Parts: sequence; structure tokens; C-alpha cells
Amino acid sequence: MMQTLRKLDASLGLVLDDGAKIMFLIFSAVALILCLAYQFLAVTHRYSLDYGEAPLVDQAMRLASGQNIYRADISTPPYTISNYPPLYVALVAASVRFFGPSQSFFVGRIISILSAWASSILLMLIVYAPTRDRFAALSAGLIFLAFPFVVYWSPLLRIDMLALALSLAGLYLLAEASAEGEASFASPEPSAEAGATTAAADTPNFSSKVFTSSCKSSTDIVSICFISSLNLSDIILIGARP
Repeated sequence: MMQTLRKLDASLGLVLDDGAKIMFLIFSAVALILCLAYQFLAVTHRYSLDYGEAPLVDQAMRLASGQNIYRADISTPPYTISNYPPLYVALVAASVRFFGPSQSFFVGRIISILSAWASSILLMLIVYAPTRDRFAALSAGLIFLAFPFVVYWSPLLRIDMLALALSLAGLYLLAEASAEGEASFASPEPSAEAGATTAAADTPNFSSKVFTSSCKSSTDIVSICFISSLNLSDIILIGARP
């Protein structure tokens, strides 16, 4: 009797596991479609969508004309302050030189959208590096693109998405190096010299081990997928409000 119950419990766990994953992917697909639709509508809009877009376009136009956008003296016109690093503004300025000021909104928003998608991919890689779990990595990228703040901010002509993508690229390199280091520490029968050299530097990645050990059971995976699906449904409903 107990053996039959154990088999039933194992079978039911597999069904719930697969069902939770399917439900999560369905909600994620809906959120992804809404994100793409909003990005398309935003990138084709000809005018400013946010209070910070026009000042950046102005900085790009002045930089393209050879002016210094970082002025030490603001007692004379133009009374503007450039408080951001020059990379994003320089990219928009290049578009001003090649395509004219009329295309600056389009090019700047394309850069932000590409940076948002790059951030999603980098999040997947960061999660996959220590866990080697494809579904967990995919979930991280999809949940990122489902947040209303990311959906709203991703197509704006602002520096934030590019800065986030570059920051996540650095974190990915650290995560990959950490995963490679743990793999070398776990190699069988290390030599005495190698053991002496790495003993002092052997600092296990605590967060990745906690994550992998906490997601081994089917019950944990089902719970995570179910909660994530509920959060995605709330995100979709909030984002759909007028």
C-alpha cells in the first residue's frame, strides 16, 4: 500500500511540475507579447514620451555639432547641465550626424530596446552559470521583461537600459568565472601543489549553492512556478490598466 502511494505521489509530482511550468510559460508568453507591442508603439512615436528624452536629444545635437556638453560655467546660455556619462549621448549624436535630428528619437529608443533584451539574455546567462538549469535561466529572463517598470522604461530614450546591460555583462563575467573556479575546485584527485595553492583561495559561492540545493525537489519547483505565474498575472493586469 505504501509503495503504491509513493508511486502515485511521484507521478502526481511530475504532473504538477509539468503543469506549473506550462502555466508559467503561458503567462510569460502573454507578458512578452504585451512588452513587444508596447515597444513597437513607443519606437514608432515621433515625439517625446518622457520628460528626460528631449534633454538627451538636445545634448546629442550639441555634441554632434562639436560643442562641449559638460560646461563648467552655467552663468551663460545654454543653461543646461549634463549629468550622465557620454556613451549613450555619443551613440545618439552619431545618429544625428548620419541620419539627422529627426531620427534621434527612433535610434535612441532602438538602443534602449536592444539593451533591455540584452539585459534579459544576460540574466539568463547569470542564472545558468552557477545552476546549469535551463528552465530557471529562461524564467529569469522572462520575468524581467514582464515587469511593468521594465516594459515602460525599455523603449525610452534614456541611458538606464544601456547602463543596466553593461552592468549585467560585468556580473555575467564574474558569475562565469566563479562557476569555472568551482568546477576546478571540484576536480578529482588534485595534485599536492594545486591543493596547497587553492586551499586559501577556496571560497564557495554560497548563493549559487543555496539556490541549487533549494530547488531540487519537485514541490519546490511547482511552488516557484505557481507563485511566479500569479505574479506575472498581476503584472499583466496592472500593465493593462488605462
